[in-house]
Amino acid sequence: MIPVRAEATGAVRMSPVGFSRSGRSAVAFVDWRCGPTCGHTVGVALTATNDTSWAIADMLLLSSRQR
Repeated sequence: MIPVRAEATGAVRMSPVGFSRSGRSAVAFVDWRCGPTCGHTVGVALTATNDTSWAIADMLLLSSRQR
């Protein structure tokens, strides 16, 4: 785990990226935490726009920690 600096307002962690068989679609999970009761976990679907660029196709809020 990467240490968080004292002046940081939160930390972001990403899952490994999962790719479709064609390699043109992908999914990842992003977890942002700003404290024990603050932050979000989001699923992100990506689509390749060309050989080197990706665009967000869809996002789904999976959980939200309320203050």
